[in-house]
Amino acid sequence: MKIKIIQFILLVIATIILIPKSTNALSGCLDYGMAYEDLSGYCKCMNGYVWGYSFGKKYCISANQACIDDYGYGATADLAGTHYTRQ
Repeated sequence: MKIKIIQFILLVIATIILIPKSTNALSGCLDYGMAYEDLSGYCKCMNGYVWGYSFGKKYCISANQACIDDYGYGATADLAGTHYTRQ
């Protein structure tokens, strides 16, 4: 009986230690806008968004907006946000 109580206490302690870590990382990624935490614990921009700057702060911005910022009016990005064209 004592072993089961000790196992239960260890499970509760492990849960308390592990849950806040992932919750804090998620809220940290939300500070970047359209971002999420990958399995390695790093923040990544969602599909169609890339790292950019908004008002001097690192932020996920749309790939098209990044393209316009870099190449000017009329520039567009492909769906992956990796290739830019200027019209």
